[in-house]
Amino acid sequence: MKAASVRMPDGWELDANQARTLASGGEGNLRPGRMNLSQFPSLVQDPTPRELEQAAIDTYLDGRGRAVAPVVVDGVEMRHVTGTIDGTTVDRYTTVVDGDLVGLSVVLAEGLPKPERQAILDSVLASFTWR
Repeated sequence: MKAASVRMPDGWELDANQARTLASGGEGNLRPGRMNLSQFPSLVQDPTPRELEQAAIDTYLDGRGRAVAPVVVDGVEMRHVTGTIDGTTVDRYTTVVDGDLVGLSVVLAEGLPKPERQAILDSVLASFTWR
């Protein structure tokens, strides 16, 4: 994306069709997962942290997620929401940069052991860089 880049875990691949505003990929069968990086113009000027969290919960978790502690990713605070939907666990990280809503979603199989899940999230976030 224009604002940021991220590396996928070993063995994951970019999907064949990418867009200017969304890049996605993974293992295809959600074992262990998929991810996407998106960048869209924000529809709300200067959204509050709570507005960012609620929008992510409504959009990516069908209203069934919860906000957890924000994380600092490459020096920038991102709001973090998580939840389980359709047999997967979704972690969505969101912030606004230069008027654009930048988001990273990591979708993992629900049965993935917690230490393995956390290792994947940690590796993805460690590779995230702002441009």
